[in-house]
Parts: sequence; structure tokens; C-alpha cells
Amino acid sequence: VVASTSCVFVSVIDWTTTGAPPPIVTPPTLIEMSLAIRLSRVAVRCWENAEVSTVEPEPSRWHLQAPSDDHGHDLWAVGADLEPGTVLAGYRLGLFPMPVSQEPGSSEPVTASLTTAIGWWSPAQRGVIPLERRPPRTLRRVGGRYELRIDTAFGEVMRGCGDPARPHGWIDDSMLAAYARLHEAGWVHSVECWDDDGLAGGLYGVSLGGLFAAETMFQHRPDAGKCALLALITLLQDAGDAEQRLLDVQWSTPHLALLGATEVSRAEYRARLGHALELEPPAWPSGKTGEVVRQPDEEE
Repeated sequence: VVASTSCVFVSVIDWTTTGAPPPIVTPPTLIEMSLAIRLSRVAVRCWENAEVSTVEPEPSRWHLQAPSDDHGHDLWAVGADLEPGTVLAGYRLGLFPMPVSQEPGSSEPVTASLTTAIGWWSPAQRGVIPLERRPPRTLRRVGGRYELRIDTAFGEVMRGCGDPARPHGWIDDSMLAAYARLHEAGWVHSVECWDDDGLAGGLYGVSLGGLFAAETMFQHRPDAGKCALLALITLLQDAGDAEQRLLDVQWSTPHLALLGATEVSRAEYRARLGHALELEPPAWPSGKTGEVVRQPDEEE
């Protein structure tokens, strides 16, 4: 990071891939270009609903810039920090943070065990799950298998998603701390599937107006991740204005495509994001009291 009197610059690293989402396993290409990140104070309104109130954090001292629609690479910038105001500013611009290796030329995957920097990503082809459609049968058939809860075990869900035993795990302690702070402020939520043996699986993500940016999911028992995704889709659809809401899954993988994900261009994503941010967020149930959203079906 190179500082000047008026702005801070970060070098942008382009990771050339074969189209697969991170973790990156191919050697990166270093592009010598800079992105200005200026100091700013930006006021953003605070959303509040009857169940969960959000607390707007201190504005970021960084002014993140959105990539141009024709930027040819998924990675846009490296640097800044994971303060709540910075992370939310990124999502409002269509960016999301994910670690990148600090060793250009390395062919090692980006994992939590490597020395990393904060990368700000904006995929040229963004993965989204349309909410105006009926969920695919592969999701509908798993409904009712587990007890569904919201925000009752956020830390456990995120640790499950970041289990170092999982291949190419990228959730390190800094990411855990950053999203835990956002969860406490009401911006990040977990959707959880439980059974008699405990937490079976779940997912977490960022909720901003009509945007839900799903980060990742995990499961300890069969179909628990699918069950959590189905519950999330249902919650977002029940909030109304389904055609304007945005369920972001970052990249559309073959697995996510089977679960309803599709791809949109960066330009289309940003246009849809602008509309989504104007909506009220879903009425997230208050998990602080251990509220059960739905019991499993009796036949299960």
C-alpha cells in the first residue's frame, strides 16, 4: 500500500483463471495498475424493522470505487480493511471481500493458512438465484427435514463454513471477527438446520435492503445445506417484491446451477443492486431468544 498526501493507492492483482471461482489454483498474473481509495465520510441511512434493528457503523475511512462494467477480471482491488463500514460500503458497490495470496506467482490455493491480503471482488459474470421463480425440485424435495432457526448459532455456522478441514478454506480469523461484528449490528444473518444431534448445516450472508449476499454454506448431515438455502429463498420471497430482490451467490458453480443459480453480467448485477438496495429488508426473526422458525415435518 502506497500512501500520498491526498489518497491511498493499492495495487490491483489480476488472477487469471479458467472460469472457476476461487480458491485460485493457477498462477496469478500481476497487473501494474492502481486504484485510488480516498478518505471520505459517507452517510448511509439505517434500516430498521420490527424484529431486528440494524446499527449503521462508523463510515469507512476508505472510499471504495466500483469497477467499470468492462473491467475484464473478477478481482478489482487489494487493500483497505475489514471494518464494518468498509465491508458494507463494498457490498453496496457490488464488491465483496475475500483473501488473496500476498505472493504473486504462487500456485498455492488461497487458504486461511497462507499470508493473505484483502481482495475486493466483482465477478464479470455474477452468480444469482432468481427469486421470482419457484425453487427447483432438488431443493423443494428436502423441505421439512430439519428444524429451521435464524441467528441462534451464528458463530458456530461461520466456523462450520470456515472449517480448515474443508478443501481450500479461506475464512480466517480476520473474516470471522469482521462478520461477527456485522452480525451483532444486525447486518449479517445465519440460516440454520438443526436435528436431535445439533446443528446439521447452515449458511450466512449479508442483508442490505433487498440484497442478500450469501457467503457460503456447510453441512454435517445430508441435504442440510440445501434445506438452509430453501429456507432462505422462502424468507426472501415472503418479504415481497421478489422480482426486485437480489440473492447473490458470487459465482455460479455447476452445483449451484442445479440449485437454481444463474449468471448475469456485472452491468446487469449493478443495475439490479441499485433497485434492491431501495427495498426494505426482510423481517428477520429475532434469534436472540432461540426462536424456532419451523419444526421438521412429522413424517421426517
